[in-house]
Amino acid sequence: MSLADISKEILAFTGTFNIWLVLAIFLMLSIGEFGTSIPYVMETVWILAGYHTTIGTLSIFHLILLWLVAVAGRTTGTVALYYIAGLGRGPIMRLYHRIFGAVLSQKTSESDSVSLPVRFFRRINLLSPYSVAFGRLIWLRVPLTLILSMRKQLGILIQAVVLSSIAWDATYILIGVIGGNIQVDPTDMILYSLAGLTVIYGVAFIVRRLLRLRPSKR
Repeated sequence: MSLADISKEILAFTGTFNIWLVLAIFLMLSIGEFGTSIPYVMETVWILAGYHTTIGTLSIFHLILLWLVAVAGRTTGTVALYYIAGLGRGPIMRLYHRIFGAVLSQKTSESDSVSLPVRFFRRINLLSPYSVAFGRLIWLRVPLTLILSMRKQLGILIQAVVLSSIAWDATYILIGVIGGNIQVDPTDMILYSLAGLTVIYGVAFIVRRLLRLRPSKR
């Protein structure tokens, strides 16, 4: 199958509101709340959703429904992790720590060299859904869910999920809307999206490495 054929399949899948697209978004975002997500996938879905809405192949109503499904998926995954964390030392939590323990300990390390997200994590106001939402956007989604579970602040967590979803999803949908308004070819839209996302991932990776290597000032 050629690149053009693959692009057509992707465009057809994301440009039609159907049960498979709904299930894919719901499941990917639910599982993603546990710290496992596939790069490029959801970003591309939202960019193309914005593009399809602009050119008229996807209605605004269906776009809103897809976003609500995304929020429901994130909320389901977050609440599941929230209650798993509430089990404390249960077998499921021990398994989770065995898989993701290294990542969590790295994020919450008390060493002399810590990254900007970790320093923010230590100062975050857990009573504010806005600060928690911002924390979710800078790679602290799992640690914040675990902490809020221990503090029994489910309401704050759900509000933060909705706020961060608005910010994150709207950013990529807007990119797709811009692409539709300047009448970019559908196949080129996919290629430009992948190229742009690669640059974003590369810059974010470099920034994270530099911040992690820079020693904190005490």
